[in-house]
Amino acid sequence: MSEIAEHVPGYDKDFVVSFQDVLSGKVTVSGSAVVIGGDRTGIETARYLAARGVLVTILERLPEIATDLDASCRLRLGEDMRKEGILPVTGVTVTEIRGGIDNSTAAGAADEEFYDYGSSGKRGRKAYREVIGEKDGITIGFPCNYAVMAAGS
Repeated sequence: MSEIAEHVPGYDKDFVVSFQDVLSGKVTVSGSAVVIGGDRTGIETARYLAARGVLVTILERLPEIATDLDASCRLRLGEDMRKEGILPVTGVTVTEIRGGIDNSTAAGAADEEFYDYGSSGKRGRKAYREVIGEKDGITIGFPCNYAVMAAGS
């Protein structure tokens, strides 16, 4: 992980992965992902995941994504990402990554509060995972199955 990642509390959780592990195929991401970092690497990772059916949100600290590209490329990229279902959110400072079991569900919870582990027949409580960021002085949670670190790459 990058040096930037190590300054974010929760960067070491098991659902936080590096863009290198995603793009190399070492880690398979499914469901939804928050990609932290909106430069070329973050965008490439987001597009890779979206092409595989993952719902992707990109969080970028700067006011625009892809500041390492010229304005006309950024415009076209924005159009392409909208078509691919990628949601870029700019001006967000990631402050924390939270994750684990949602302890708000009671011990006698209804069936819909549980999920199955596929054919193993095992059941578990719903996991609650989110990337926390601050935008314009407001704290916002971005729920996800995976957080992908691409900032500072």
